[in-house]
Amino acid sequence: RRTQAAELTLWSTILSVLLNLGLAEGGSATKSAFLLQAAVICTPVISKIAGDEVEGKTWAGAVTALVGVLVIALDSAGGISAGGLGALFGHMEHADIFFLGCAISWSMTIFRLGRFARVKELSENVVQIQAAKNVFLMLIFGAWLGFDVLTTGRGLEAQWVGYENGFAWLMLFLSAMFGGLVGELFQALGGRSMPAAEANVILTSEPLWAAGLTSFFLGERLGVGVYLGGALLIAASVVATVGLPPIGLKLGAAEPPLLKSDPPPLPLNNDREGAQGVAPEAVMSASNDDSARVKS
Repeated sequence: RRTQAAELTLWSTILSVLLNLGLAEGGSATKSAFLLQAAVICTPVISKIAGDEVEGKTWAGAVTALVGVLVIALDSAGGISAGGLGALFGHMEHADIFFLGCAISWSMTIFRLGRFARVKELSENVVQIQAAKNVFLMLIFGAWLGFDVLTTGRGLEAQWVGYENGFAWLMLFLSAMFGGLVGELFQALGGRSMPAAEANVILTSEPLWAAGLTSFFLGERLGVGVYLGGALLIAASVVATVGLPPIGLKLGAAEPPLLKSDPPPLPLNNDREGAQGVAPEAVMSASNDDSARVKS
């Protein structure tokens, strides 16, 4: 279990480091939010490379989810237009490379966690693996903070503005408890019965929940793009889990039922005994008698 927890810690640490480097490089928060959701495509690609079967509905859901996230990002960048698209992807920066690395790291976290959850020896301990990973992360980031404090010589106040604020500690605790611990617990339990690529499509709906909660608690108005992108994210989740609606009859599908006016098909039987226990000779005799009556 320690080995699996250490591996998940590695991918989570890489994700956090790359995200901070990207933001330190001056990367756009809106663009980073979109590029991070590129994991919805990275995860099925990684699963396919690893030899896992990725169904067509998962690919369809992943593409739909990516379009939905793009629409929400465009709405935040200035509207769904050529200008908004140019503002979002006018030019690639060094920070964008870091953000794409974050997406790959997140995909690896989802993929490996799903693998652990489906291994019989590990599935019963997947919660303990997640807990051990969080402890490892706490030690790593605590050491990182301590290193910055010692090397800069400016004290904790310069590294963490407002660390004495009790309300800030409460918000951090709630974020860690519900956004981190509880969310990862449900993710680990869901990974037992759902492929990683399919789960990633559902996880991509995070921007929709963020926009809804922001509107509810902070009173921010949502643009048309948020509603349209949210509808696409919901559709992507449905497609990835349920599948596309059937169109017409597929090859090899069951034949349509017979109409009432259609005669029932005659049974084929090569034995001496015909249908319903009637011998073939009796059937021939009855046919000859009928022919004789017609002639007479």
